[in-house]
Amino acid sequence: MLVRPGLRPALWLFPRRPTKVTTSTAYVSLDASRVILILIPLPLLRKSRVYARLATITYGGEDVAPAQWEMDRTTLQQLAELRLKDAEALLDAGRWEVAYYLLGYSIECALKACVAKQFRLHDVPDRKLVNSFYTHRLDELLTISDVKSGMETRFRADANFEINWNTVRDWSETARYDVGVVTEAVAREMHDAVTNAVSGILPWLKTQW
Repeated sequence: MLVRPGLRPALWLFPRRPTKVTTSTAYVSLDASRVILILIPLPLLRKSRVYARLATITYGGEDVAPAQWEMDRTTLQQLAELRLKDAEALLDAGRWEVAYYLLGYSIECALKACVAKQFRLHDVPDRKLVNSFYTHRLDELLTISDVKSGMETRFRADANFEINWNTVRDWSETARYDVGVVTEAVAREMHDAVTNAVSGILPWLKTQW
């Protein structure tokens, strides 16, 4: 696959200008939940002379990752921490809506890290599990994460923990489109629900991932 040096695949899949190709090139085919790399034979590539520029791609109203670079449990754990730091910087800057949005993504990444524990090298994963992995719905991710029963046990021991989960699970990736909806109070409530040292959702998920 041709990836422009210095740029993430999320930004460019192919170079801006056509370049001489000496090997087969991977193109991306998308469906509702999977990213499939298809190798196009070099003669066909030369004949078609296709050089695609990456655009925003959606399927069924949800973003679909245009390229699958390496994504494993460790990366998801790191992303959960990084999105939290980004959110806290935005809270300090008074950017309530974007901070709220990234706090939700922090939990999404943490839940997906928990799901990733179920994948085993050389084992064929359950198709339903793989398809469900690509949702943004936090309640659905909890269901497939293998930590739901542990969370329910924690609910019975800590009422504030359950309240915090109810706050967090209302998050949706469509929050990125909100304008004038998320107030400072809402953003800070979300931050506390995510990070509270005693009853926060992220500290608990980090003990499970």
